[in-house]
Amino acid sequence: MKKMTYHKKIFCSFIIAGLTPLVIVGLFYLKSNTQLSLLNKRLIYIEELADLNNGKNQANNLTIKKYHLASPSYIDKVVENIFPLKEEKALLNKIENEDSFVDKKFITNRLEFLKKNRLRFSEESVHTLPALKETVEVLMFPVEVNINDIKTILAVTEGVDFNGLRVPEDLPLLIIKDFSIQKKTTSNFPETFSLNLKLIKREFP
Repeated sequence: MKKMTYHKKIFCSFIIAGLTPLVIVGLFYLKSNTQLSLLNKRLIYIEELADLNNGKNQANNLTIKKYHLASPSYIDKVVENIFPLKEEKALLNKIENEDSFVDKKFITNRLEFLKKNRLRFSEESVHTLPALKETVEVLMFPVEVNINDIKTILAVTEGVDFNGLRVPEDLPLLIIKDFSIQKKTTSNFPETFSLNLKLIKREFP
């Protein structure tokens, strides 16, 4: 009986010894397959990332091409040259000159306000990179506007056509960061709003 047990142990030892290389090979095969699978996924990711970067580069090149003629002084020459409430100003001047029964003081004060009611921007911050200059421009004080003024401002900042307004060719890349309006409570004139505006201007030197 002891001899049988001894022989069984030897037999089992031979079997284990024979299977061990197979187990090692199997584990190595699984490990290799896992590594190859991970490597393949990594290569696919790198290819997708390269395609994405190529797409971004193409988009960036198109953006640079589109805005390479942008004027550095566009906000000063175009946006700040908008005259808000010009229809009201023209009407008040007409009434002041033709009607002797109106409240002259009120009209004079309102006209004085309209002269100062202009879009004036200041540079809040400037960030310069090798291929990009980004400037944050903010209105120095709220401006009173009407619906037509809002459409004009959007046309010259966002490049959107409103009422046949032609978008200037030297328009830079302007992004509206903050645009808030509050309705003015007055019954003397057509509906007006108090406007606050902040723009991001991007230039490609």
